Amino acid sequence: MSTNDPTILAASRPATAESTTGQFSHSYLAIGHAFRTEAHRDQLVCYSPVTRTKVPITTEQISLWTLFVGGASVDAVWRGAFHQLAKAWSFSQDQAHAFFEETLSLGVANGFLVEETILSPEAVAELRFCNHKVEVLSFLEEENDGIDIPLRRLPHLDFFQNHRDQPHQTHRLDRYVTQLLAHVPDEERPAQKKRLIDQLVGLYQAFATAKDPQAKMNQYPLFVGRRPDGAMAVLNRTTIAAIAQVLGLNMRAQILQTEDFLGEIIAAPEDFFGTLRDNQPYQSIFHDGVELIHGRRPDLYERLGMIRKEDLQGKAILDLGCNIGMNCYLAVELGAARAFGAEYSENLVNVAAGLNGWFGRNCRFRQADLNEPLLFKEPYDTVFMFAVLGHLKSSVGILQTIKNSGAGVVYFETHRRVQYQGDLEAFLNADLFESTEFIDYSFDNSVTNERTRRLYRCVVKRG
Repeated sequence: MSTNDPTILAASRPATAESTTGQFSHSYLAIGHAFRTEAHRDQLVCYSPVTRTKVPITTEQISLWTLFVGGASVDAVWRGAFHQLAKAWSFSQDQAHAFFEETLSLGVANGFLVEETILSPEAVAELRFCNHKVEVLSFLEEENDGIDIPLRRLPHLDFFQNHRDQPHQTHRLDRYVTQLLAHVPDEERPAQKKRLIDQLVGLYQAFATAKDPQAKMNQYPLFVGRRPDGAMAVLNRTTIAAIAQVLGLNMRAQILQTEDFLGEIIAAPEDFFGTLRDNQPYQSIFHDGVELIHGRRPDLYERLGMIRKEDLQGKAILDLGCNIGMNCYLAVELGAARAFGAEYSENLVNVAAGLNGWFGRNCRFRQADLNEPLLFKEPYDTVFMFAVLGHLKSSVGILQTIKNSGAGVVYFETHRRVQYQGDLEAFLNADLFESTEFIDYSFDNSVTNERTRRLYRCVVKRG
């Protein structure tokens, strides 16, 4: 069946014995992709694996499917949503069970038209890590001189190679897990750390002692995407990938289209400045002048074009309120030496750091409350502060942060005309600045298409 027909969305490659994706892949890939295709949502059909006929897909079914593949855990809600879909597609009980279990084995990143390949242990080792967490960013950066990290440099590989027989000694993974559990109360942390490390040892043993370790590994495909530089980045199963490297096992990899791969990284549906509104990110995703994913602020290149070259080329950039980090990535693309983004939302920091698995640029990120002054190990030259002030209690903390950064210039953007502007007059008239220059009006957002945000260049006093 051709996928050129916009009303029929199905995987172009049927399942085969070699692919091992199973008899139902074309159906569930079709439904997941259907959800992302807005233009033809009222005329979608699915090719039923049971009746071998076209079955209409209703809006309710798409919503149920989204609920199912979006669930991080399996419980009655997800299982109920799935079985309503199976019933609509005329599955028998056995077929429904097989479809359900197979979909689970492929993970929540499923639902796209994909191609599949086999990766050697050596190729798996070079995949770039995208599943960053706020708690361990500093550990990963210190260990790897940044956050563009191949899987071979994660502590999991060292643990399975050298420490699995004495797992509770001090090693890199022990420090990694300690930071990962930093939010856990002190009295509970040792037990949780022991439990987590024991689970990792048990997972390794399950593969090492399997009757056919390669067949078992084939049940756990990776979801990968191609980077602009030709390298591959991975979304999931990095622990199992470390086991594959140690045991010398190949791994199946499903290669997502770029839009789908990046869409998985940026998904933050619980955050308004994530993808909560209309399933769009706040910032568009760009690379080399091309918009890969449309966001509510598609004007990022235009705004950076208002910045003087001498404030950008070869400079260190500090982005306060960085959202998912696109201003950092684009600044480096346009000639900045490095960029650091601070953002209050942990979800958005995870997204920003995860994107570097795809961009591979000299950008770093931290979660921070910008009401409080930040301290820095390295100085910065130029500060970005775009549509942030109205989210703060006052300008006091962020003005001290700018002073602490050592930067000589700040590019400051107000909020939209109809929004609360925060401590605006106090900021623009602060003693920190020797001059404040209005540059131009910048784009509000893709909803209003107005220009009421004001962009300023503020020069910091020296001495």
